[in-house]
Amino acid sequence: MFGFIIEGARWDMALGVLDESRPKEMFNLMPVVYCKALLIPGEGKEDKTLYMCPAFKTEDRGPTYVFTA
Repeated sequence: MFGFIIEGARWDMALGVLDESRPKEMFNLMPVVYCKALLIPGEGKEDKTLYMCPAFKTEDRGPTYVFTA
């Protein structure tokens, strides 16, 4: 297995957006992702436009947590 996998959603390659998963498709591959570090807003200044997504090494989650994307 390689790359990022989305659980419970899918990446629409044609539109370039995150979309609802198709029936009976639990996991979907992501395209190549360009990541860039940003400063996290201070306490009490939460940015509602960001979704803090946990990234795991495997589909098993648990002790395979890597970082929040």
